Amino acid sequence: MPNLFIYGLTHSTVTQRKGNMPMRCDLWLKKKNPNIKWTTLGLPLDDHKKTAPATDYEPAFRSCTLSKRTAVTHDTYLMTFDLPEGTQFKVPVGNHVYLKANINGEEVSRPYTPVFPSLLKDDGDEETDGPNSRNSVHLMLKVYPQGQFTQHLATLKEGDNIEMSNHSGTFDHECTYKQLTVVYFIAAGTGFTPMVKLIQMGLAEDSKCKLKLLFFNKTQKDIVWREHLDECAEQSKGRFEVTHILSAEGAPSWTGLTGRISKDLLGKMIPKHGPKETPVFAICGPTPFMNTAYQLLLDAGNNEKCICMFAG
Repeated sequence: MPNLFIYGLTHSTVTQRKGNMPMRCDLWLKKKNPNIKWTTLGLPLDDHKKTAPATDYEPAFRSCTLSKRTAVTHDTYLMTFDLPEGTQFKVPVGNHVYLKANINGEEVSRPYTPVFPSLLKDDGDEETDGPNSRNSVHLMLKVYPQGQFTQHLATLKEGDNIEMSNHSGTFDHECTYKQLTVVYFIAAGTGFTPMVKLIQMGLAEDSKCKLKLLFFNKTQKDIVWREHLDECAEQSKGRFEVTHILSAEGAPSWTGLTGRISKDLLGKMIPKHGPKETPVFAICGPTPFMNTAYQLLLDAGNNEKCICMFAG
C-alpha cells in the first residue's frame, strides 16, 4: 500500500485503471504544473508499503445448462455448458471454474479447467481461441466410483442446469513459445486438461519450441483423446511428442513404458539439457503425483522458476 508525499502538486483527481497484469491496479496522477520534472516520486511517509490482509471474495455463480455430453473414455465425459442468455466470458489459459451443486442437502463445489472441444485445430467449425465460444464452456470430467460430486455430474442429462463460477487462477502466461526451446507437460489422468489449451496454443505459434507430453494413466482405456494426440503429433512435423506411461497394464500388446512416476522413469524421458537450453515444465494430476514430480524435477537440478503446477 503506497503512502507518499509527492513532490510537485497534482490535481486532486486520481484515475484508477486496471493494469494489464493479474492482481494489478494502476493509479494515474496528473501534474498541476506540467513543466516541473520529478526526479523522484516522493518522500515515503508512515505505513508506506505496508501490506494489508487480503480479502477473500466468494466467487460469483450463475446457472448454466448442459447442452451436450460426449463420452471420451469409459469413465470420462466432455460436457458443454451454455451460459445464461446475455452472458459471455472467455476463460484465460491456465484458469479454472467451479461447479456447485446441492447434494443431499449439502452445498458442494469442485474446480475444473475448461478445454477445447478438440485438440485438432480444424475439427468442426468451432473457434480455436475459446475454449470455443464465449457463450459456452467445455469441461472434461472423470467420474469416480466414490466421488460424491462426480457421481452427481454423471446423473446430469442434456437440458439440466448446474451452477458455474467466474474463472479464477494464478497462472501467468507472459512469454511466448518463441522464447522457449522445450516444454514438458507432465500429466496424470484428467490432469491433462490444463495442458490442452497450452499445447494447442504452442502448436499454433510459428516457433521451433518442442512440446513433449508425458502422459501417465492406469490402463490404455483410460487415455483421453489418444487418437487426437497421435494425430497432433503426426501433423506437428516433429514439434510435438507424446509418451504414454501406464501404471497397471496387463495387456501383452502394450510395449510402452509402465510404472509410476519415479526418478528412473523421468530420467528416460527427460535428457540432460545444455546451458543454452532451459526446459520448462507444467505439472497436473492428483496431489501426490504433482508433489512427487515437482520434487524429482528439483532433485534433477531444474530451475524452480521453470516449473508450473496447476491446482485446478
